[in-house]
Amino acid sequence: MKVETLLFLVAAAIFSLTVVRSSPDASYFWHIPDVHMEKDYVVNSATSEHCLRGSSSTSPAGTYGAFNCDLPERTYEAALIWLKANYPNPAFVLWGGDSISHWFLELNNSLVAWHMKRVNDLLDSYIPKGTKILPTLGNHDTVNFQIPVLPGGDPWLYDLSAELWGKYLSDESKKTIALGGYFSERVGPGLLVVGFNTAVFYQENKLVKEDDPDPFGQFAWMRSTLTAARQAGDKVLVFSHIPPGYTLGMSAYIPVFNGRVLTALEGFEDVILGSFWGHNHMDSIVMMGEKGVFHPGFLTGSIAEYQANPAVKVFHFDAQKRVLLDYSVAYMDLLASNSQGKPIWVESYQATKAFGIKDLTTASMLQAIKYLDSNRTALVQFYDRMNSHAPKPLDPCEDFCQMVL
Repeated sequence: MKVETLLFLVAAAIFSLTVVRSSPDASYFWHIPDVHMEKDYVVNSATSEHCLRGSSSTSPAGTYGAFNCDLPERTYEAALIWLKANYPNPAFVLWGGDSISHWFLELNNSLVAWHMKRVNDLLDSYIPKGTKILPTLGNHDTVNFQIPVLPGGDPWLYDLSAELWGKYLSDESKKTIALGGYFSERVGPGLLVVGFNTAVFYQENKLVKEDDPDPFGQFAWMRSTLTAARQAGDKVLVFSHIPPGYTLGMSAYIPVFNGRVLTALEGFEDVILGSFWGHNHMDSIVMMGEKGVFHPGFLTGSIAEYQANPAVKVFHFDAQKRVLLDYSVAYMDLLASNSQGKPIWVESYQATKAFGIKDLTTASMLQAIKYLDSNRTALVQFYDRMNSHAPKPLDPCEDFCQMVL
């Protein structure tokens, strides 16, 4: 069955906001994808060398980072400090994958493990004891994008995942993480987070076979899990790293798996409250479905500053009514932070106020898209802010981008 996906790039915001405070009957969670921490980052090195070596008098690597480089540890920690100060009690954390740098002096399984453990340990130190970190693998969380497939492949990455994150998960979730990096975890009465391993379908991964209709049996597991949720009256937050569909005409998946991922979610729009993705390093919205039936997907920008100012996103939800209420975004002004020698955080926007909607339900998000679709100038302005207000985005919205928008 053909599955049609509508992808709308929505970045935000021309609004000056205060930090959103949850009402007593509301909760919130952090979504953190794409840290890309660079352990070998060198202050004052050459940005043309990705801040790893050399020196530059005209474009030196700043204390908190540079736009052609990956993230120094201090900037990741600054983001966690800001989140703890403003949203100190998340109901849970969605850890969205890609701990590892894009550029590295060397990389092997041991260094991958070091990065993933260091990034997770820092996160764990800034959340209350007992808070669940719910993980998904990114395509960079391995060596040269090679994500193994089980059975038959090397289980090292899944053994590492179970070791790192097993303490946050139920026994069943820990088991499926070890089998293939996917899980279903209860986070409240009638509410599940279902984690999906999409990094394995990345276009550079040579360890997955296109003629394998269901690596790990993950697609069958997903549909079975969603069916069981429907029968039990549960609602689901779907969570993964690489979103399906096309961004500016391109997909990050091995082509055949794009449709298979979408088909695994097809027909469960009444169960799925929303899906949560990273990978693109841009703040955006995707509506998934066919024949006029959709669920909203939310792409979160990166803390990594390679294409953007470092950004964080917090989602608000009503745990009793099981409704997504809102999200808010803040970013670190990288140039100002480097100039002043301290993190400068700016509150970017709040979804409900930016789009004139009451919540993040499917109906409300379609209303938001209709508003943007009817105002081309506003849509292009939103695109300009998708990189968290970076002064010179690496992907400007020029002819092809504007045609797609």
